Amino acid sequence: MTEKLTGRLEAVVGLLTDMVSDLTAEQATEMVTQAAGGSHTLAALQWHLRDRPDALFSGSSEAPPTVLRLIGLLSNAGCDGVVVPRCVDCGQVDRGHRPLGTPVDGGRVCRPCARHRMEPCTRCARTAIVWRRTSGGPVCERCWRTDPDTTATCSLCGQRGPVGGHYDRRDGISICKRCYGQSNPRCIFCGDRRIVAAYLDAGPACPRCHRPAVEPCDRCGESRPVYTRLGEGGQSLCRDCADAGVFGCCAECGGAGPLFRRRARGRRSFCARCRSAPSCTGCGRQATLAADWPIGSFCRACYTKVRRDVATCPSCGDTHPLIGLDPTGQRICGPCAGIDVDYRCTGCGKTGHLIAERTCERCLAARRARQLLTGPDGTVADALEPFLQALADADSPDAVLQWLRPGKPAAELLTRVSAQPETLTHETLDRLPQTLALHRLRQSLVHTGALPERVDYLERLVPWLENLLAGQPAGRAHLMRTYAQWTLLRRARYKARTSGRFTYGSSDNIRTKLRAVLRLLTWIDAQDLTLEGLDQGALDRWLVTQPRTRGAAARQFVGWARQAGLTGDIDIPKPRAQTTLEPIGEDDRWGHLRRLLTDEQLPLDTRAAGALVLLYGLPVSRVSELRADQLTRRGGHSYLALGAHPLLLPPAVADLLDRQARHAVSVTVLHRSNPAGPPWLFPGGLPGRPARDVLYRKLRAAIPHIRRSRSAALINLAADLPAPILADLLDLNINTAVQWTRHAGRDWSHYLQARTGTTGQHNLVS
Repeated sequence: MTEKLTGRLEAVVGLLTDMVSDLTAEQATEMVTQAAGGSHTLAALQWHLRDRPDALFSGSSEAPPTVLRLIGLLSNAGCDGVVVPRCVDCGQVDRGHRPLGTPVDGGRVCRPCARHRMEPCTRCARTAIVWRRTSGGPVCERCWRTDPDTTATCSLCGQRGPVGGHYDRRDGISICKRCYGQSNPRCIFCGDRRIVAAYLDAGPACPRCHRPAVEPCDRCGESRPVYTRLGEGGQSLCRDCADAGVFGCCAECGGAGPLFRRRARGRRSFCARCRSAPSCTGCGRQATLAADWPIGSFCRACYTKVRRDVATCPSCGDTHPLIGLDPTGQRICGPCAGIDVDYRCTGCGKTGHLIAERTCERCLAARRARQLLTGPDGTVADALEPFLQALADADSPDAVLQWLRPGKPAAELLTRVSAQPETLTHETLDRLPQTLALHRLRQSLVHTGALPERVDYLERLVPWLENLLAGQPAGRAHLMRTYAQWTLLRRARYKARTSGRFTYGSSDNIRTKLRAVLRLLTWIDAQDLTLEGLDQGALDRWLVTQPRTRGAAARQFVGWARQAGLTGDIDIPKPRAQTTLEPIGEDDRWGHLRRLLTDEQLPLDTRAAGALVLLYGLPVSRVSELRADQLTRRGGHSYLALGAHPLLLPPAVADLLDRQARHAVSVTVLHRSNPAGPPWLFPGGLPGRPARDVLYRKLRAAIPHIRRSRSAALINLAADLPAPILADLLDLNINTAVQWTRHAGRDWSHYLQARTGTTGQHNLVS
């Protein structure tokens, strides 16, 4: 420990032993060292104990965090008279698990109470958790940690950032640390190229050789290097006293109160009101500025947006961010405006937003992807090359870069996949934990051709089943595997092979049945019964304890066990078929449809999908699986191909679907180097997959009673069209179409008349 720290520690220990009589010097030294180990924390503790002799006994939480930690240590040691401060809101004692942190009027509050104590910030007007309270009022954390008065625009890269520690000034020119480190001048004392600490009359001096002026501190009286000065020619403070708390007169308004040092403005100190944040030219919000250009001053978000939106400069014809102005007020690039900045990527040579090492997002994302996919031999496997190329050519490199960030699940999965010595297959991924990140990665690999296509919802059932049976008794697990493999999964594979479709709902139905079987077998073991000895009375007792749908899910297993001779003559009654939902009124249905066609505030995909549901009664699962090529245009009319005959769409609905189709083609998560087919009309978050749950949630929020609205649309159509025509147009099963026709009160007598006038194209809306 240095002589400075030793002296300050002895002073604090002396104050503490004078206040607490039953505390020895050794105990006080240990507690002070544990509560405040640094020089500035010791200084804060010394000044608070000296100015407030009752700080340990008053129970007040208006104290620095160092004092609160010391009080907790003294209370745990059983010192007489020491009162532990309480939270101002909930009154809980600070015992370490509820530390008091956020200062408020009258003291401090604990962290749980601080999360609910949200107030408008006096600087940005945003309602947030109060971080500090100044003479100007409460301040949020974002405004407290950032200050526009400490920022400056680098003369080399044009980016604005905090002055302290990141910028140095010479002749009024600001240079950021990154740019300055590329061409550091030589120190006049040691000759090394280092960051400049100060520019002396003889030249630059590095931090190792530069020694600031040593003067007596106006607060503690010790002769130490001057850290800050309060105003021009005012008090000189050392670093410990400045960090412990600076109070004085503001250099701008002259008001007394807490001050904040500002090196960028001549080392003068300002109050919170005088250092308030300016407004951004782009968004108009008060925030920390990231750049000052001729076109205006921009916050960090708008700064990034301007640099990404590159365009052709009308002066030189090159592609650059247009940040300058010509004499006529037209936007031009920085070089043409005389701004010495270079936004050109060192990798691809294109101009735009640079992330790190003067590299754009696309080059950085490609480099990051190659690092993750490089195997132990230092090369990328041939099977992963299409996936790597797709990541490099992605339409949104910022999204790829965010996806591959270190610590993210995708980055960890790619590292594990590239480290595998064998060729990448679906079985390799099946051995990994089945998480959402793995499903997203697998679909991305399939979409780009790195893995072959498979019925993913079906194949994911086997790893899920093994995870479900982990820890189950051997006999129970063997019975469930046999039932699943030879009944549920066998039928599911046959259905997927013949129809070519196996949806998420089908896999969820199988999971529901297997969970019901597991509950039944667990209940049998808990009742000290066996499957062979299970009678109808015991099975009925189990059904009473289960909800109707959960109990009925085990019906197929009971039938399979009875046919296999594993149990006696028992059965679960077949559940009653669900009746058609009562439809909404026609006025309500047309009102919802009119709102979808005219309300521009609703999302485009919600309006387009909702119009199909309200107009034709299509289920959301069917709407989500529409592809862009099913929408065609002939002779000035738009058609939607659902069944054997295309539907003639009304102009308003056709316009919505055309706009959604153009949006679907332009929005891609990965580059379509190996597209699985035409783009989905409603693309989802997973590459190559349509939207499903998200679209359904949007429709439920936009259209009340979405299922009843679909019933109203189908009843309206069934009242005007015979069942065969309805089945052909909407691609419905003939039995389903007949049920809807009967529900609408129609019969087959109109079929021949409808067939006589059939021309191959039908319009369901006049």
